[in-house]
Amino acid sequence: MITEAEKQIGREIFAKVKGKLDYLQARWQDEREYEDFQEYKDSMKKSVQEAGGEFRSLDKRFNLVFTVALFPKMAYKAKCTATKLMFYMSKSN
Repeated sequence: MITEAEKQIGREIFAKVKGKLDYLQARWQDEREYEDFQEYKDSMKKSVQEAGGEFRSLDKRFNLVFTVALFPKMAYKAKCTATKLMFYMSKSN
């Protein structure tokens, strides 16, 4: 079971980084032929770290995964498309 504290910290970090994720996804749609995706990953990593999370991954479909040191069994996931921004949480046993 995911605790309220685990939910809250994930929501707080997501709230801080969702604007950047949305911006990068839209920009990638326009610039993917010219820009290196690693720069997008580096930018998202910096935003997640500044928000208090630990960046794990970002793929070209804009699936973001981050964790928090305080809750090592939690994985926080966000997905950004041109029309939707979704946030999920999961906990390993």
